[in-house]
Amino acid sequence: MNISNEIKNKSQVYPYGYNGGECHYCYETEDGRNSYGMDAKQLTVDDYQSLCDTGWRRSGSYVYKPDNANVKSCCPQYTIRLDVLRFTMTKDNKNTVKKFDRYLETGSTTVDKLEREQLAQEKSKKKLLHQQELKEKQQDPNILKIQHWILLSIKQLINNNKGVDIDDELLKPCIILKENPKKLQQSRGLYSFDLARIIKIDQLQQIEDFGNKLIITLQSTVIENQTFKVQENITKNHINFNPINNINNTITTTRPIKIKVDNNNNNESKIKIEPSHNLTITLHKPECTDEIFKLYTKYQTIVHKEKGEKKKDSFTRFLVDSPLIYVPYSTEGYYSRGEKISIPKCGFGSFHQHYRIDGQLIAVGIVDILPHCLSSVYFIYDPDYSFVSIGKYSAIKEIEQTKRLALEAPQLHYYYMGYYIHSCPKMKYKANYKPSELLCPEVYRWVDVTKAVERIEKSKYSPLAVDERMEPLSKRSPFIIDNVKFMSGNRVFGLQDIKQEYQKKYKTYLSDFVDNVGEHLLNNLILKLD
Repeated sequence: MNISNEIKNKSQVYPYGYNGGECHYCYETEDGRNSYGMDAKQLTVDDYQSLCDTGWRRSGSYVYKPDNANVKSCCPQYTIRLDVLRFTMTKDNKNTVKKFDRYLETGSTTVDKLEREQLAQEKSKKKLLHQQELKEKQQDPNILKIQHWILLSIKQLINNNKGVDIDDELLKPCIILKENPKKLQQSRGLYSFDLARIIKIDQLQQIEDFGNKLIITLQSTVIENQTFKVQENITKNHINFNPINNINNTITTTRPIKIKVDNNNNNESKIKIEPSHNLTITLHKPECTDEIFKLYTKYQTIVHKEKGEKKKDSFTRFLVDSPLIYVPYSTEGYYSRGEKISIPKCGFGSFHQHYRIDGQLIAVGIVDILPHCLSSVYFIYDPDYSFVSIGKYSAIKEIEQTKRLALEAPQLHYYYMGYYIHSCPKMKYKANYKPSELLCPEVYRWVDVTKAVERIEKSKYSPLAVDERMEPLSKRSPFIIDNVKFMSGNRVFGLQDIKQEYQKKYKTYLSDFVDNVGEHLLNNLILKLD
């Protein structure tokens, strides 16, 4: 069959097969790094998206898939992704951004004496405002009404049990109603009263008995224009109250709290200060310039302790060359997995992100923008900027970039961070970008990282989504290798077109290929033999 334009635009690969070598994560084994690899002559962005979703990654035009189930593999690698639309910043994420932003603003990542004093003043001011807020809340008519309600009920309860009439002034300091935190108002109520203010905390049984009797008394007390209802159960030594018109799971505050802030203090005058440094991040087509190559050489030599002269052609093969067929922006969209999807303004393909501070190139992020994700390929940076945790900062920026892409192409809202390696401290940090998911290497289903890690900690290699390993595809469907398409010169042909004696030689080779690419991609990938 002659090659048509349709075939020319299909993905073309040449499988190398399985290979192994020294593990570059633990450096404890000479044959602990095992994978299946292919040379990708060209790949459609849709096919590479599918490869990523079945555990593959690329390094230049070389695509590979870790052989995690191999007994020799010491550090199993799991594809990790993040839905950027659900991303929530952790304390570590926030500290990373604060450190970098502080450097841009002040030229330093440390907090100097003056700044510490300013932070202390700010903390003191917040404390005073909080105290003022609590004081004003205590004057809330609803709180005063419920506190009076509690006072009358306690007096009635004590009088009935002991025949003693207690002075109001003795009880009032013990009856303080507080507003429950917002996250607890749904389940408990708007306000709560601590029984331990009446009975010592170590007398738990007395608290429960007294609390239950007090609830009954409160419920029987008639208050004019009653607007609150007491909850029937005691929660952690507290009696809770809820507005009657808000009992059906809807909580609203009774009135807004107004806090007055003195703005007449001259020491609080706001002065606009120009930042010490300016950061710009721009997207470019991959290329090898003297500036980028110099940065790469410095990074590999200092960070990765690599020796020997670096060459531009090896850098180009590693971080510039890409098998991805570029898809430019078009209002007509792009067909992915049988559906028409939007294309972002930058298009689909491979890119370099340039990070510059005051015009100086300090980092380059190599990324692939695919139909459904932004995939982080590699990141190089000037080691002089290690003090600002620029590697972790770049991940935050790539997440922000993915969010912007999602505005132009709604289906593109995942950020792929490469591989999560639980046994390697330098790779475990990826789980700090939440909520992340790990890919099950057996059935290719995504599993929440917390649940996945629980399984990984029980076994060095875990299928994550199933209990046992799946039987290889070539064994489940022995004749599936007949579907493999070959290309040589200007001819495209199938296994049946090859002589019988050679078919047997190809069987193991093709079975390994089928087992690693799967049934879906088998129909899309062409084995280019020259």
